[in-house]
Amino acid sequence: MRANTHATSPGDTRQRILDVATELFRDRGYSGTSIRDIADCLGITKAALYYHFACKEDMLHALVAPTIEAIEQFIEVSEAAPDTDPAVLLRQFVEILAGNVPTLATALGDPVVLRSEAGRFRFMEKQARLAQLLAGPDADEARVLRARAALGAIRAAMEAAAGVSLRAGDPFLAQKNVQRHLETIVAAAVGALQG
Repeated sequence: MRANTHATSPGDTRQRILDVATELFRDRGYSGTSIRDIADCLGITKAALYYHFACKEDMLHALVAPTIEAIEQFIEVSEAAPDTDPAVLLRQFVEILAGNVPTLATALGDPVVLRSEAGRFRFMEKQARLAQLLAGPDADEARVLRARAALGAIRAAMEAAAGVSLRAGDPFLAQKNVQRHLETIVAAAVGALQG
């Protein structure tokens, strides 16, 4: 993997760095990828890379933040409309995830990343808010448990739908596969929610 080194704008260079980092994180894992690895693949010096990103964690944040922000926005909009049908919420949530499979699979599929980013992105808080949205106001314990089961069904179904393609090293094929099975994933989540 050797990047084209012709003159580009800082934004283009930043995106090229993220593209190479994504590929290396997927192939070697986040922990197994160094700043030097990324710079070498790009044909630039570490100093040039540090001009765009202060550290590897900043690259990871730049990769993950747009997906997390889309989920956060979905939660906020949904909380402002508490009467929305939970099946509609599940579909919207699955569509957000399906549109972000490459990022989710590459970055958030790595246990080291999950541990290091869980606090920064408040994953547990988001999951609790999502479960509460699905369960509805004044939900009893059984309804909240079904809401959590629905979220678990989404995760398991997406991992299964994306898995073969990801093992082949193609997150965009994984994204197409998840989108192809979107109805099945939504139906499994709705079924878990309805008990």
